[in-house]
Amino acid sequence: MMSVARLAPLLKDKSFELSLFGEAKVEDKPTIGIRVSQKGKKDLTLFFDKKTHLLAKIEHRTTVPGAGQEVNEERIILEYKKDKNGISLPKKVLVKHDGKTFLEADSVETEYLESIDESEFKK
Repeated sequence: MMSVARLAPLLKDKSFELSLFGEAKVEDKPTIGIRVSQKGKKDLTLFFDKKTHLLAKIEHRTTVPGAGQEVNEERIILEYKKDKNGISLPKKVLVKHDGKTFLEADSVETEYLESIDESEFKK
C-alpha cells in the first residue's frame, strides 16, 4: 500500500477508493487530506500542501519490523528539492511512530540510472 505514495498507482489501479479526509495542519502548513482504501489492506491518508500542492505527509497504521507492535506512522516531508529535470523530490523527511520521532532522513543526491545490469538481482 505504501507504493501509493508515488501516486502513480492511483491513476490506473481501479482497486483504490479515494475519499476526502478533510483539512489538517502539517508542520503548521494547511493541508487537504485524502483517504486511500483498498480491499484487504489498511487505509492510509495522504496530506497535500494547500499552497504548493505537493505531498506533505503520509499517515497509516503499520507494524514495526522486529518489534511486532502496531503503531501510527507519519512520514512528513519537511523539504523538497528539484532534480535536474525540475521535478520536485523529497529532500528532508521526518518519520514518527505514535507521535514520537523515529527517523530523520536527508537526501543528499538523486541519480537516475539508464539501466540496471541483471546481475544486480542475483542472490
